[in-house]
Amino acid sequence: MGEWFYDLPPDERRDLTRKAIFEKRTLIERWSGASGLPEENWAPRAELAAKFLKNAKIVVDFGASAMTLERFLAPDVQYIPVDCVRLDLVIEAKAFDSPEEKAAKLAEIAPFDYSRVHVVDFNADPLPDFGADTGAALGVLEYIYDPLPLLKSMRAQLKHLVLSYNLRTGKCVLEHRERHGWVSHLTRAEIEKMIADAGFIVDAEVHLGGKSWMWSLR
Repeated sequence: MGEWFYDLPPDERRDLTRKAIFEKRTLIERWSGASGLPEENWAPRAELAAKFLKNAKIVVDFGASAMTLERFLAPDVQYIPVDCVRLDLVIEAKAFDSPEEKAAKLAEIAPFDYSRVHVVDFNADPLPDFGADTGAALGVLEYIYDPLPLLKSMRAQLKHLVLSYNLRTGKCVLEHRERHGWVSHLTRAEIEKMIADAGFIVDAEVHLGGKSWMWSLR
């Protein structure tokens, strides 16, 4: 699949998600058409997270994607991006109309240096120790089958985590969530219990709009 996930019909996106659920694997195809450029639609979320992280010296960005968060961190912060794919390799593997077009695209994303990204499949791999005590997981748990062990692994390393999640509400239609590639469907009560069970305490919370919330956890 070379198309961008959201260019596919909604039912096809849902079916890809259900196939991944049946196979109990991360839906890597979700990122197969990514541009490798900053994701402006996520910039407000990243900017808010950076405000919570303003005193950090080292930040691990779990689910870094196009590394949007880095733009809003102080220049002296050591930034450690982690994700299930490296977007430069995704683009390297894509078919282009000509070698020149491919070379131009790779040159366009070169300044972001995706070689820095630590590739970790959060559904399958143990979480490495990154030697940091501060991190962010923005829009990550929606793609995790069993989020509690991952959150516990983060707690074992971190003193401070900024987390965001799109909640399931009483009127939620799961099929709509599956069209985003989401495999986790937690209510507010469930994620608050999970946060506590992982050993975190909520320091602050912000409503991002719709069903999406952000928490500063310590």
